[in-house]
Amino acid sequence: IRDEIAPIFLTRESFILELDANGNASLTSDQYNTATVQTNCDLDRIEFSRTDFGCGDTGFTTITVTAFDGNGLFASTEADVEVRDVTAPTARARDITITLDAAGNATITADDVNDGSTDNCSIESLSIDRMVFDCDDIGEENIVTLAVTDANGLTDTAQVRVTVADVTAPVLEVQDISLTLDANGQASLGGLTAQTQLFYDGFSADDPGLAKTELVNWNVIVGDVDVFFPNQFGLPFSTSAVDVAGDVNGAIESKESFLFEPGDYRLTFAVLGNNGDASLELEIGNLFSTTFTEFIGGTIETRTVDFTVATTTSATIVFSEFGDAPFFSGTTIDDVELSRLGEGLVTFADDACGIASITASQTQFDCGDVGTHLVTITATDANGNTTDATAIVTVVDNAAPTVITQDITLELMANGEATLTAEALDGGTTDNCDFTLSVDQTIFNCASLGENTVTLTATDGSGNSASAQATVSVVDNIGPSVIGGTVDVALDENGTGSLSIGDLESAISDYCVVA
Repeated sequence: IRDEIAPIFLTRESFILELDANGNASLTSDQYNTATVQTNCDLDRIEFSRTDFGCGDTGFTTITVTAFDGNGLFASTEADVEVRDVTAPTARARDITITLDAAGNATITADDVNDGSTDNCSIESLSIDRMVFDCDDIGEENIVTLAVTDANGLTDTAQVRVTVADVTAPVLEVQDISLTLDANGQASLGGLTAQTQLFYDGFSADDPGLAKTELVNWNVIVGDVDVFFPNQFGLPFSTSAVDVAGDVNGAIESKESFLFEPGDYRLTFAVLGNNGDASLELEIGNLFSTTFTEFIGGTIETRTVDFTVATTTSATIVFSEFGDAPFFSGTTIDDVELSRLGEGLVTFADDACGIASITASQTQFDCGDVGTHLVTITATDANGNTTDATAIVTVVDNAAPTVITQDITLELMANGEATLTAEALDGGTTDNCDFTLSVDQTIFNCASLGENTVTLTATDGSGNSASAQATVSVVDNIGPSVIGGTVDVALDENGTGSLSIGDLESAISDYCVVA
């Protein structure tokens, strides 16, 4: 008896294989449904043209299936194998500390926080939900999510903490200065910076669409004034600005009235040129006024005015526009800044995260400090980074003493002389520092009897001097002294003789003339 009928496949089979943790999958004959193979005798075995699959086989693959009966007869057909990757990557991430650059920014990538993420196949991409950090992130708990995606679209995530550090010291530039002692012999550095900001308004605090009465730092005193976002109209401002003109002429006045003490001041602002014939007037109380014209249409310019205040005055800032100015073609201003100028040690100080303080090793000076001193200036930023710089502070005393004299009477001594001290003529001389007194005549004698004009001079330690005159009345209050002696008198023929006062002068002593 011979078997000549080969096995017959009744259906086309499909297999689903899932890759294991190592990215492998295997197909065995046990997975084949033998019920779909018809044979007149016993089925001996099932063989596949391929049994091992890996990550590169994900998707559908066609293989050949061969069935053998017990008599060696066989038949082949095709089968479908779908290889699936069902194992998501394992995301591993690490906390990191990043350092801001000089501009106060830092950027990270997914690779910076990835700590060896794995997948049974291959990782297609790494991504993070935040890349950019700045000064505002210092001290915050910055949570960043790392997403790991494999080649088959499976994803896992892990969270990390990004600590932001600022290690960049401030930029500090200084200059040598001179300080003059005041009337009390004192001098102070006062403000260390050469330019101190008193007011700034970039209008960024104003929301677009605010009514003209809702300006934050300004009052509308004339016409129609609007705050808007210029870039929504294609204008080159980066923040909101104020259109002084609006549809008609307008004027705004600062709500704050500034106390201007004697000194030098500077006001700057950005202005967008108009396309009409409008002009912009700036008034700072009765201290300063000017009119700006000849703007370049469509171009932002910075205008700066410097003015000096002689007497302490309180004043507001007023911007007014006049002339023909179509809508958004009038005068648009931004970044209004008022500063006081001075002879400070610091000419420039800057830090991306902000300057917290500027200090000096010595700020107070007095008469004992006249001369030069090396002063250390320290700028500290908001995060404790410091920069030191040194400058020479020269302390000078330019104030001459105020000489006050008094008239005196000077009595000659028994030797016919008298000595005058400067202190005797001093009637209350003052100076901001120590001083010495001197007179142009100290010795007086009989020839000085009567009134004498004497000059008293005060000189301080810096060589400043002043003089004043006083009257010294010299008097002789000591009478002559009779010292005795013998006078010969010759008698005449009558036995008489005469004696005159002159005959007795040798018996009288006085350093001045005996009358």
